[in-house]
Amino acid sequence: MSERLLKSVLLLIIFCISVLRPAAADDRPADLRRQVNQHEQEVARLKRDVDSKLDADLKKLQLTLKELQDKYTKEALLDEAVAVRDCLKRLDEFADADLKLNALQADMPSLPVDAVGAIQRFAGPAKDLISTRDDAVQTAVQAHREKLSVLLEKYTKAGDLDAALAVREAIRSVGDPSPAGNKKAIGVADLKVSFPKDFAAAEQKYNQLAGKLQQQRQEATARLMKSLVSTFRSEQNRATRAGKLDDAVALRDLITSFEKETNNLKQQDLLRIHRDKLSETARQAANEFLERYHETAAASQAELDVLNKAFAPSTEQPIKEALLAGDVEKSRQLLERYYSLLRIPMIHHYRHQKPPFSKEALALVEPFEKETHDRRRACEASELPERRRLIEAFRNLLPGAPAEESQALSKAIDFFTADYTIGPQRGRLFVPDEHLPKGAVELFEDYCRETVQLEQQLAVNQSTAARKLREDLKAVVRQHVADGQLTEAWAILARGPDFDQLPLETPVKFAHVPHWADHLSDAVVLDVKKNAVLIRQPPHNNNGVWVPRRRIRFAPDDAIAVVKPGDPIPGPGMQVTDATPLKRGQTVFYQWGSSLYEATVFDLTGTGVVIKYRDRWR
Repeated sequence: MSERLLKSVLLLIIFCISVLRPAAADDRPADLRRQVNQHEQEVARLKRDVDSKLDADLKKLQLTLKELQDKYTKEALLDEAVAVRDCLKRLDEFADADLKLNALQADMPSLPVDAVGAIQRFAGPAKDLISTRDDAVQTAVQAHREKLSVLLEKYTKAGDLDAALAVREAIRSVGDPSPAGNKKAIGVADLKVSFPKDFAAAEQKYNQLAGKLQQQRQEATARLMKSLVSTFRSEQNRATRAGKLDDAVALRDLITSFEKETNNLKQQDLLRIHRDKLSETARQAANEFLERYHETAAASQAELDVLNKAFAPSTEQPIKEALLAGDVEKSRQLLERYYSLLRIPMIHHYRHQKPPFSKEALALVEPFEKETHDRRRACEASELPERRRLIEAFRNLLPGAPAEESQALSKAIDFFTADYTIGPQRGRLFVPDEHLPKGAVELFEDYCRETVQLEQQLAVNQSTAARKLREDLKAVVRQHVADGQLTEAWAILARGPDFDQLPLETPVKFAHVPHWADHLSDAVVLDVKKNAVLIRQPPHNNNGVWVPRRRIRFAPDDAIAVVKPGDPIPGPGMQVTDATPLKRGQTVFYQWGSSLYEATVFDLTGTGVVIKYRDRWR
């Protein structure tokens, strides 16, 4: 019995010691404790006033949603009732009004119209309340940090190390005065944003909201920088008093650089470059600044993503109108903007390679491509009799011809009997030797005229078939637009001009750099006119560039002869002089260096002509 009593007495003594033991003494200076307590009470009051109003409004909203749930249930709209019930359940998972508002916004796309309207009526005033609260809190935090900086300077001047360390720790523990420091801050894009149906009005509203977001981000960054500079000044003063002049000079120079350079990104670069030269305290402040800046940027980008996603549907109707009107360039620009708003990487092959056709378009395009191939083969078949006649004429000139002429005729015969020269375009790549008889040259020119006529007729037939195909594809475009398949519709329009093109590209080598025959590049021949050849360098020069035939290596025995400086370039058509009659709209070739570029005469002046060349004027 005595042993049990002894144990009870010991337990009672231990309990009394644990309860009656005095709390650990607060060694912080009295004015620091007073300032911290006043700040905490002020922030708590600011939050309490707003949170109580938000909670009251939320309870009213929950009652409204519950009434809507009952209404949908009675009307047998069970899917709508379940959506509202699930939304109410998720609200119960959060105790904070800010988080409840975020949950409501996330559920809005799946809620019925009446519920969305109720949430929007709540969200508008809620945004204003939260914004007012956050601004007031940020102002209080900034004022608190400034007062603590005054205390820090007071104790460092007095040489009170313990007090100065306590104040520095209090400064570090102060919340970030920027919106990024408050994870629950709501910006203009966090609420459900609706845009007018008119695209111009919607775009104007979007630009205003996006501008406001950008302004908020800049203001938040400016507040961060102001706080960092304030910390650096305090550290500079402390280092000066402590005799650490190198640290003080480094901080002074960095602050001066900040004042001269107002670009935020360049300020960060300066900070990253010089932070290793700073004292430990200043370096820690710099790291905190960079971390908070990235949080600010991420929060701002998240809000912009919400705004962009809300605005993106407003661009769909203009895209559809541009597609139905057949405006390829405008629809491309609008599609690029649409993808950028949704943060979907732009399909780069729309610019660098041909976009794919849909299966509905391929059902029409594939038979057309087969017919194009057949037309090309028919053209080549029509060229063969002309080639045979030319070869036979060359052979008839051989008997009795001088040695040099005979050798030139033999080379011509070898060229036209080679497999790699079959085709109207390739046959015109033949370069008559200077010793070729005049009669043979005239026969070759007759052959060129005949083959040009064959290709012209082929181009007419191809253009007629392409025109019919484009008309047939309009129905596919309209169907894609109606189904919301905007990229598929645009692919058809974008590749429409390709239908007129013929697979006439002949691979060649050419002297890329004028006057340098040893440097050869790959190219394909697009057209041949007299002694000039239109070539294209894949994947560049899509429109082609005219070069002299002497710079082309097509046949195995071609000798590259580049244009000599000052020599005129043998090109298509006739050389233009001051006396040459020209007219507006006429196609000409503009000489640049040792190449010729196709152009159009736009206007005639007293001293020359104005031409339009690849969307540029000269």
